[in-house]
Amino acid sequence: MDIQTKSTIARWIQDARAEIKQVGGWPAFKSGDWLLHLVRRAFKAYYENANAEFLRGKYPRANDTAIIRKLTKIAAKNAAIAGAVTGAAVSIDEIVALIAAAPTGGLNLPTQITAAATALIAEAIVLIRIQLHLVAQIAKIMDVPLNPDDPEDLQTILEFALGGAFAEEAGKQTAKMAGTVTGKFVRKHVSKRTLAAVKQWGAKVGIKVLQRSIIKFAVPIASILVGSSWNYIATLRIGGIATSHLRENRTERRPRKPRSNRKSKTVARKKGRTTKS
Repeated sequence: MDIQTKSTIARWIQDARAEIKQVGGWPAFKSGDWLLHLVRRAFKAYYENANAEFLRGKYPRANDTAIIRKLTKIAAKNAAIAGAVTGAAVSIDEIVALIAAAPTGGLNLPTQITAAATALIAEAIVLIRIQLHLVAQIAKIMDVPLNPDDPEDLQTILEFALGGAFAEEAGKQTAKMAGTVTGKFVRKHVSKRTLAAVKQWGAKVGIKVLQRSIIKFAVPIASILVGSSWNYIATLRIGGIATSHLRENRTERRPRKPRSNRKSKTVARKKGRTTKS
């Protein structure tokens, strides 16, 4: 992905309005389930289409670390443009009307979707898509498989979506609800309790992401700058978190390569020499 123009990002946001129904509609955004739907719809395609060799050919003088750093900056700039476009399109009064007043810190979302809510939701979809695309590229470059149908991988991807701020707590909650299981066990035996726990936590992440998307624009006069800066910094953070996490775990996550048959070939050659003599 290259740095896009404002008109291109604006078109992405417009297209995302139509995607609201595809990820569950307004009820899914009120419950937080939209994020799980979006991750499963988007991430697998991003990962399958990411081409590490193409990226290495595009930046022939850069090593993998430098390529990841460049991709992260590109994603951050696109995310910043999305924030600026949305900040310019929605009034402060409309945004403030959506901010949480409940003691729990939730959102006072209206019963019916409003124009302001539609714009902010569309921006959240575009932002998450940009960040998921970045994570998929990083994973492919680092040769680490990620599958949103795997409960463990799904939790990892959701942690990236939240920027890592609640990653540790998420892990504790999932372990508490689903019991202690290892990653290998989950991959071999998909635990229904584990998947249910990840889905339950994923809904909370979805609410948090949408809440954050709305609140960042609620600064009078400066909403364009704040929305842009927030998106930029958050995307840089997600790129850094994804890189660190995948680097630490790629040894155990990479597919095993077939064992070399060098030893058997050596034995065969020795037997051949013995026969000739």
